[in-house]
Order: sequence, then structure tokens, then C-alpha cells
Amino acid sequence: MAVIGAGGMLGNRIVAELALQGVRVAAHDRGAIARSKMELDGALADAMRVATDAVGAEGGAALGAYAGDAKALVSWHGSIAEAVREASLVIEAVVDDTLIKAEVSGRAVAVPVPVLLLLLLMLLP
Repeated sequence: MAVIGAGGMLGNRIVAELALQGVRVAAHDRGAIARSKMELDGALADAMRVATDAVGAEGGAALGAYAGDAKALVSWHGSIAEAVREASLVIEAVVDDTLIKAEVSGRAVAVPVPVLLLLLLMLLP
């Protein structure tokens, strides 16, 4: 699975939730990868706090080790083509701008492998 726009708040939450479910995620964001990785750490920590609240402190300690495993399931890629190369599902989570979404969608489906592209449209008219 791939997530394009993984450096933003929504994209990072999607990556974190997928990884916590044991899904390998190829992530891409046009911003700095180092910044996106730090934001993913925050998204994983937020998800772990919610999970710990649900299962209590003892269960939360066990989940803490699982978060490290989840982080290892995420690979960061410098281009959309690299991120979607082996993905069968691509989730687009870029800003709500029709030109940017059109460009990202075009790049994601231009890779010569069959891919299902999920577009997130929140604020577009």
C-alpha cells in the first residue's frame, strides 16, 4: 500500500493507522522526508495514547513495543513512482487543490502496474 501526501496531518494519521494494523506502507510527501518521519512519530504516539486509554496502562506498555514494529513497516520514498511501484492500493492525501490532486493522480496511475487509487476529497466544491 502507498500513501501520497504522507507528511501532512491526515496522511501521517493514515500511515500510522495502517502500520499499527501490520500493513507495509510506502510513503511519499513532496516535503522533507526527515520532517515527515518526525510527524509520523507524533501520529504513532497519538494513536498509541488512544489505544492505551482503551486497554489501560498494562496493555499500553505492550502496545509501546508494537509501535516500534509499526514504524519499521513504513518506508519513505523520494518520488511518487518509487512509492507506488509495488502498491496495489494508493491513498492520495495531498492538500485539497484540484491542480495538485490532478498532478498526483496522474503520476500515481502512470506507473506500469495495476493500481487502485483512492482520492480523498474534503473541501473541494
